[in-house]
Amino acid sequence: MKTKLFVRTLVLCLCLLVSAVFSAAAEGAQLSGSLIRLHVVADTGSEEDLRLKNAVRDAILAEFFSEPMESLQAERDRVEGSLTEIRQLAEETLRGLEADCNVQVSFGMRYLPEKEYESFSLPAGRYETLTVTIGRGKGSNWWCVLYPPLCVVPAAALQETAENAGIPQDGYEMMTGDDEEIRFRFKILEILTDLDEKIFGR
Repeated sequence: MKTKLFVRTLVLCLCLLVSAVFSAAAEGAQLSGSLIRLHVVADTGSEEDLRLKNAVRDAILAEFFSEPMESLQAERDRVEGSLTEIRQLAEETLRGLEADCNVQVSFGMRYLPEKEYESFSLPAGRYETLTVTIGRGKGSNWWCVLYPPLCVVPAAALQETAENAGIPQDGYEMMTGDDEEIRFRFKILEILTDLDEKIFGR
C-alpha cells in the first residue's frame, strides 16, 4: 500500500514538474519574441573604456531611439535600416573623445544571460539584439530593452508600456515577480536555453 502511494506521489510530482517546464518554456519564448534588446560592450574593463562605452550608448540612444516605435516590426525595421549609421555615430563619438577604436555593429538573435534591472528582470534566453562592440569587446556589458523601451520609462509606467507592446500578463508577471516561483521559472529557462545552445548551437 505504501509503495503504491509512493509511486502515485512520484508520478504526480513528475507530472507537475513537466507541466512547469513546458509552461515556463512557452512563457519565456513568448516574452523573448516580444522584445528587442540593446547590448553595448566596452573595449576593456578600464574606467576610461567604461566612460567611452557610456558615451557611445548615450549617443546611440539619443540619435536613433529617443522616440518609441508603435510596433515590434517597426522597431526591427528601424534597427536594420540604421546599422551603418549607428556604427558611424559610435566611431565619431569615440574620435571626439580622442579614442581610436573600431566599432562592430550587428543585429540578430543572441543568447543573453539573466539580467536584473531596477524595476524588472529578464530571464536568460535568445533575444533579437542590437550589439555594439567597441574595439576588442573585452570590457563590461551594458544591456537595455529598445522595444518596448522598458529601461527608460518610470516604474509606474512599466506595466502600461508592456501592455501597449503586446506583452501578455503572464510575461509581465515573469519580468516583475520576485517570489520563489518566478526564480524557479527563470532557472528552468536558463537550463533549457543552455541545453539548446549546447545541443543545437543555436
